[in-house]
Amino acid sequence: MNENEFWAAYTDSQKEIELTKERKRTIVNAARRPHVKDGRSASSHEAVVLGGQAKRPSVTAPAAPSGQRRPRSRIMLPIAACLAVIALAVGLVTLNGNGSLFGFGGATPDFAVQAYAADSDSILEMGTENQIIFSRTVDTYGISDKAAYLSTEGYYTGCLFRVEGEGLARIQATVSTGALYSRTNETVSASDDPDKLNELMSWKPTARGLGEHYGAYDDVQVVGSNDGLEKSDPNKQWVVSLTKKLGSTIDVAVDEDSPACSFGFWTNEDYGEVESDMDAPDAVIDLFDGATLTITATFADGHTTTQVIELHAADVKAAMTQGDSGVYEIELTPEIVDPEADGLEKYADYIHTLYGVVKQTTHEAFPYSLDNANEFEDAASEPMTFERQDVVRPLDVGNGTSAPVVSEETLHSAEEGARFTFEQDSLFSISNLAMLERSTDMPDGIALESLRSGMGSWAYYNRVVSQIDGYTLDDDGTIQGDFSWVVMEADIANVGKRSSELTADGGFFGEYAIVDDEGAVSTALARSFALLNGGWDSAKSNEYSDLVLTPGESSHVRWVAIVPNEILDDPSLFFLTFVDDSDNRHFECIELSLPSE
Repeated sequence: MNENEFWAAYTDSQKEIELTKERKRTIVNAARRPHVKDGRSASSHEAVVLGGQAKRPSVTAPAAPSGQRRPRSRIMLPIAACLAVIALAVGLVTLNGNGSLFGFGGATPDFAVQAYAADSDSILEMGTENQIIFSRTVDTYGISDKAAYLSTEGYYTGCLFRVEGEGLARIQATVSTGALYSRTNETVSASDDPDKLNELMSWKPTARGLGEHYGAYDDVQVVGSNDGLEKSDPNKQWVVSLTKKLGSTIDVAVDEDSPACSFGFWTNEDYGEVESDMDAPDAVIDLFDGATLTITATFADGHTTTQVIELHAADVKAAMTQGDSGVYEIELTPEIVDPEADGLEKYADYIHTLYGVVKQTTHEAFPYSLDNANEFEDAASEPMTFERQDVVRPLDVGNGTSAPVVSEETLHSAEEGARFTFEQDSLFSISNLAMLERSTDMPDGIALESLRSGMGSWAYYNRVVSQIDGYTLDDDGTIQGDFSWVVMEADIANVGKRSSELTADGGFFGEYAIVDDEGAVSTALARSFALLNGGWDSAKSNEYSDLVLTPGESSHVRWVAIVPNEILDDPSLFFLTFVDDSDNRHFECIELSLPSE
């Protein structure tokens, strides 16, 4: 997401929301309906920020620094924490059928597999039968893109566990279904590292594998800030959750200097048919029913202890609460329930989650091969992809809007111009519109790095447009593909009744369009970049309010755009604007000529 989207989302999260019974019911009802989730449809959020600041002190394992390859089986964890975390879970150990707390095998355990609350990072009570009961955070979106789930995304369950004990030197573990992932937390602020914060703001599954700071992770989430500072304060500390898929088997060296790390369960196995997107995470949980988690701890004196834990899916009593920071959390009561018999509602009264039973404890070495341990550690998972779009597409006319009629009578001259709406209740005019230059090379006097890509980095920009548009940009800005740079200029005036902010990006003024012999209008898939001060100055990289015009005030602006040659080569080329007048929503047309050779 760009910074506007980031701040808008965070601003919404700052609004105080009291967790009333009605609001609980609203969330429950929303959970019953299919949802669409932009970009991250197959991932599980660890906290739902519906009001207040997000507070989510989870833990995650550090990925290898960019450009560096860590030797396998040397993920480092702090000795005191010795974590092995499963993101859906919270709990302790269970009795087996004969009443033994640690399963058969006769060995006394010298480490504990400890489940933690995913939202509060606190230990939960054992179940009534001494089960390890794992809590879940609320997923308000479910899995809306099953194809992405099956291919690149899978599902990070949020079931987190830690292995704790004195003198731990190494942790080895394997799960019989799916894979294990690591999760760590860190804090980032603009004052400490502005470039890192900018990269964080623009991270998304489609950017996976790119970036100096977060390119090695499979999922990166801003989970909130709890310092009470204003969002604009450069000292504000943002808590970031970092997730890295490791493999079905992990081999982790314990080190007191490494960040605290948790582990969780991941899978992309087909979960079958479900009634709605919201039911999909529960179906994923069921994939782990009957799976085994085997953990071996090696201690500083060389001895080992191995525990075999059997996982089961169940409905567990729970209620949704809202913490002081505004985060909605699951308050779990370690009691397995029957929702149908008891008339319980999901999320309001219970959650579908996992619990574990220790089936065996021995002092034997890790019983499985380590040849493929940490197999996914050294590279991020494949990014989500985009679908190719038509670069010339029929004009989409919205409800209540008449299709434009392009004729000599309706086509305004470039000098006269037309009107356009930028935001609600605003009205601007654009006149003296001119195309100054067209070329496949970067226009003279402009450097690619000085332009505002709107995508965080030009590497990510190239990834996006290569898939959607069908071209890429060289380091010097030269276009590889059937598109051209154009340099545009115009006079923009506020002809409305109030002062209005405006971006200098000409893509918000109107569209490059053509009309066929039947009068049907098509528009271009074009991308525009702002220039300021009527010259070649680049727009502010982190701001989109480039101009503020009072009624009657005007400004001369220039911008550059990348436009399909198919549009530019059409003799009917014109510039199409839209006026959003509540009484008369309509399009207006401006003549547009190519620059003279």
